[in-house]
Amino acid sequence: MVVWPDAISALIPEADYLMVLRDELAPKAFLGGKKKDQILVPFDRLRPVLEPYRTADFSLPAYKLPVQRVPEAVRAGIRDLKATGITAENLPVDRVLNAEIVAKVEQRL
Repeated sequence: MVVWPDAISALIPEADYLMVLRDELAPKAFLGGKKKDQILVPFDRLRPVLEPYRTADFSLPAYKLPVQRVPEAVRAGIRDLKATGITAENLPVDRVLNAEIVAKVEQRL
């Protein structure tokens, strides 16, 4: 899993899942403002948005986003994600139930 806050310019290695933390790109709240959230999404869901930025400069598959400003197509792809209700919590390693988390995400997609 890769944590990717607010679609910032970054080198993103290919992984099974992306944990997208939205602040600036968060959806609008009911009474205005923005409602910050976190979304656990399969990497394949965002692959089409990231594909133009694929780089072969590293030993692992990766995507290198422009430094100045992430393109609007990528920002829109992050804005359009639907909340899954799955959030990151601080848990001791022995309490992480990976299979349950994956099953929960797949049910909501």
